[in-house]
Amino acid sequence: MPSLRNFLDRLRTNERIMRNIDIHKLSIGAKVYWHDPSEKTSGIYEILIMPNIGELTREESEYDDLILLIGNGYSEVEVFIRELEILNQSEY
Repeated sequence: MPSLRNFLDRLRTNERIMRNIDIHKLSIGAKVYWHDPSEKTSGIYEILIMPNIGELTREESEYDDLILLIGNGYSEVEVFIRELEILNQSEY
């Protein structure tokens, strides 16, 4: 069973990642690292479906509860944007 300290560390990590993510840099096909909250299937994924950024209001584009569909060739999962980290091409 995860300790409270591990849980709080994960929350801090997700907060740091969300502050660093620019939703306008995301696009279908972009590679991201998913920080799985259950710590079972974290890894490199590709964005398969996401909201049309051009149609979002400024407030909507700043929320961390936007949901995207990502996949890794074996499985697909809907995730919150706050759980993602954008990868540079050199990182995969």
